[in-house]
Amino acid sequence: TYGLTRLATSPLHVWRGWLVILLLCFVMVGHVIQLWSLYFKSKKQAKKQASLNEEQMQSLQSSAYT
Repeated sequence: TYGLTRLATSPLHVWRGWLVILLLCFVMVGHVIQLWSLYFKSKKQAKKQASLNEEQMQSLQSSAYT
């Protein structure tokens, strides 16, 4: 907070402190969106891997019976 108070020492320059806060909010929103994207990609990949494993198990079981 000390850095932000230095940005807002003059009433004419208060907008600089708010600009810093706004930019930090934009960075954090971008980070959250990136995390969501990575999470959903990993879920999709896990589903794909599970179905592949299931197909391999079925083929192994069918080859074991013959």
